[in-house]
Amino acid sequence: MICGTALSLAVGLLVVEVYLRSGEKRLVAVILHEIIRPLMERFHNDYIIAKSRDAFGIPYFDKLLNDYSTNDGNLQSLSPQDRDTLFDIIQTNRDEVLPILDMLNIELKHLLLSVDWSFSPDIIPLVMECRTLIGRFAGLTLTEDAQNKLQACKLFLDIDGMLSAVYVKLCDLRGLQKDRCQSKEKPA
Repeated sequence: MICGTALSLAVGLLVVEVYLRSGEKRLVAVILHEIIRPLMERFHNDYIIAKSRDAFGIPYFDKLLNDYSTNDGNLQSLSPQDRDTLFDIIQTNRDEVLPILDMLNIELKHLLLSVDWSFSPDIIPLVMECRTLIGRFAGLTLTEDAQNKLQACKLFLDIDGMLSAVYVKLCDLRGLQKDRCQSKEKPA
C-alpha cells in the first residue's frame, strides 16, 4: 500500500516535471491556482473581510488595513481597542479557521513539492514564508496577555497578506491580469 502511494506520488511529480521542462508552466499554474484559490478566498473573504468588516464597519476596517500595511505591518499603528477587537475575532473564529489554514498549508506544501526554482523563483519564498506563518499561528496558544494578542493579530493579518501575494503570483504565472485575478468579495 505504501509502495503504491509512493509510486503514485513519484509518477505525479514526474508528470509535473515534464510539464515544467516542456515549457507548460502556465498549465501547472492554472492547476495549482484552481486547487488553492477556493481555500484562500474562503479564509480571506469569510474571516478577514466578513468578520472584520462586521466588527469594524467597512470604511473603518479598510482604513485599519491601510494603516497596518503603510506602517510595514506594525500593529502599534492600530489602537489598543482595534487590536482587542481583532483579537476577539481571531479567538472567536479560531476553531473554524484552523482547519482551513491546515488545508492551505497542505496545498502549499504540494505546490512546493510540485515546482522547482525554474518554475518561478519568486513564488517559492512566498510559499515558504506563508507556511511558516501558518505553522506559527496554529501553534500559538491564545491568551489575554498583551504580547500574545499582538502576536496573534500580526500572524493573522500577515497570513492573509502572504496568501494574497501567493495568489497574485499564481495569477501572474497563469497569465491573468490583476483585475481578473482579484478575489471576488462577498457583499457586506
